[in-house]
Amino acid sequence: MTLLPRTRSTCGPVLAIVLIAFLMASSTDALAQSQRGELMMDDVIQLGDQAALVVDVADADVVVETTAVDDQREAHVRIFMYARNMDRAREYFRRQNFSIESSAGDAVVKTNRERRFTFNWGRDGGARITVVVAIPGDVDHQISTSDGDVALGATSGDVSIRTSDGDVRFADIVSESVQLRTSDGDIQGDAIEGSAVEIRTSDGDIRVARLLSEELSVVTSDGDIDVAEASGSGVEIRTSDGDISVGDLITSSARVHSSDGSISLDYVEGGLDVSTSDGDIAVQIPKSSAVDLRTSDGSIDVFVASTLAADLRVSGSRVRVSSSIAFDGDIEKRSAEGRINGGGKQIRARASDGEVTIRPIQR
Repeated sequence: MTLLPRTRSTCGPVLAIVLIAFLMASSTDALAQSQRGELMMDDVIQLGDQAALVVDVADADVVVETTAVDDQREAHVRIFMYARNMDRAREYFRRQNFSIESSAGDAVVKTNRERRFTFNWGRDGGARITVVVAIPGDVDHQISTSDGDVALGATSGDVSIRTSDGDVRFADIVSESVQLRTSDGDIQGDAIEGSAVEIRTSDGDIRVARLLSEELSVVTSDGDIDVAEASGSGVEIRTSDGDISVGDLITSSARVHSSDGSISLDYVEGGLDVSTSDGDIAVQIPKSSAVDLRTSDGSIDVFVASTLAADLRVSGSRVRVSSSIAFDGDIEKRSAEGRINGGGKQIRARASDGEVTIRPIQR
């Protein structure tokens, strides 16, 4: 697997904001340090050499505390419960039919289960169940919960996490395949390096420090996306309703889209297609890159390096090209077409109802 190299962003507001957020709420600390309550089950499972952790539960948070990889191949599984009314909660726990077992060298935690609905919440005593697993950091993870948060420590195994209603948090993941999904919740983490990475939420924000992948997809139907660094051969970053902020974006081909929100890219290398139906676009282009920028209702600011060679074709309600840029071409009130520093890959920007401004990068 060959990944594109890291580079340093020309300006760092997005990176700083994202990293501060991570320091305030670490990937696993929120769940790992929360009140877990009464210990309901406690077991140790011996693992095979090519092991996986399989968790398939109904109403429970899942915390995976990864340990150093050594000769002690085991998973320590504990299940806790906290509730307003423990008598009712214990009966609810019994009906969940939790089991902890070994299967072909894997550790398996599951429920044969009663799905909790809103109208049942009072009768179960307000039970909050947490599955806590301490396991070596090289195992694969297949985690599914119908209603709960998931926190994952640093791992080098393949990862598949799904929750129907909950947040997903993670530390560093180095893996061939990573899939993180929630139907209703935020996804937040430190770094992922892998061949194929998919991060998706139907209703929530996505905030990640670093994403390196050959094929990268980051999608939310309703929420903001903040990524400090993204790199990959093919990149998709999309929200139907929210803003997108990316620090470094290095790619052969990337599509960044918001149906209703602004888009800010601090540093771009490679082929780029950016569009929003309702919002502003701001992009910094330090090196030759083929870029297509479109907004139906908003302004576009393009910042270029003084040495950048590019073909320029832009249109909007008003167009401005800074006099400090070596531009040779035609500039009119609503359009500009020509070459910067002799020409190169095309920069195209179209604002149906907004200004387009081309200016030098501010260092």
